[in-house]
Amino acid sequence: MAPAWGTARLSGMRSSEPGPARDHSAVIARFVEACSADERIVAAFLGGSLARGGSDEYSDVDLCVITADDAIDDTVADRAGLVRRLGEPLFLEDFGDPRNVFFILADGTEGEIFFFAEGELDRIDAGRFRSLVDERDLLPREKFPGPRSDPVDQVEGLRRA
Repeated sequence: MAPAWGTARLSGMRSSEPGPARDHSAVIARFVEACSADERIVAAFLGGSLARGGSDEYSDVDLCVITADDAIDDTVADRAGLVRRLGEPLFLEDFGDPRNVFFILADGTEGEIFFFAEGELDRIDAGRFRSLVDERDLLPREKFPGPRSDPVDQVEGLRRA
């Protein structure tokens, strides 16, 4: 016979299915405003599940900034300032890659921002995306082709893993 707490515990558990998507529109609007006001930023887009239309209650906000070539270092150095324009940051971390910052805002929004220079568009592997700012008409119309991996490198990476 199962312990009495087992049944009660199971009946009170959440479903493993995610719930409806959170509304991230206010954070995205602040991101667009911040990017539009920053002369170093020439394009910005939304990626990930929000751009694909497949977000749920666990989805984060995947954002990308494209700067003028001569402004990438300055913009990356000011990445915390950009996050502060989105809301009050409780957590900021780049995990050793300054071109990618993870954040958690006080309102519970989780996300990351990727930084590229306009001359690096061929390095972007975003798949489907939604253009938010495009001052120089840089963004492709449907999706970034992304870098092509060398099959030998892929096999070696799998072998090491």
